[in-house]
Amino acid sequence: MKAIILAAGASKRLGRLTENLPKCLLSLGDKTIVEHQIENLHLNGVRDIVMVTGFCEDKIKTACGASFRYISNPLFATTNSIYSLWLAREEAREAFVVMNSDVVCHPQVLANLLHSPHPDALAISFHEHLGDEEMKVKIRDSRICDISKDLDPAEAQG
Repeated sequence: MKAIILAAGASKRLGRLTENLPKCLLSLGDKTIVEHQIENLHLNGVRDIVMVTGFCEDKIKTACGASFRYISNPLFATTNSIYSLWLAREEAREAFVVMNSDVVCHPQVLANLLHSPHPDALAISFHEHLGDEEMKVKIRDSRICDISKDLDPAEAQG
């Protein structure tokens, strides 16, 4: 299994906190967000990790080191995570998991995803009260029929 971590964005909504630092390098307890992700991947046996970088990519490379492969998204300021994933398409020719570099989850959530009986799976947190900023999903007949930040929170399930 391979992991593709999307870490190109500038995280402008956090203001001064991320003016000169990618959100994935913010501390969360005793580690950065991306260090938590890498540890989580290692706990689940995933060692082949590729990062798509853009904003302050040198800081990510310095923090994470040479044990990962890096793909640069020079258009990070005008594109989104789907474009970053497209840049990593050669890495996606075999089983892989995609992670946004600013999302932390419990290791068991990743384990459940990696051991899903389905060939394609998505980890979803089901909530009744969703905000405008979250990525949201709409589910119909036990299948995801829409996924977007722009979904009306009242019509989304998670």
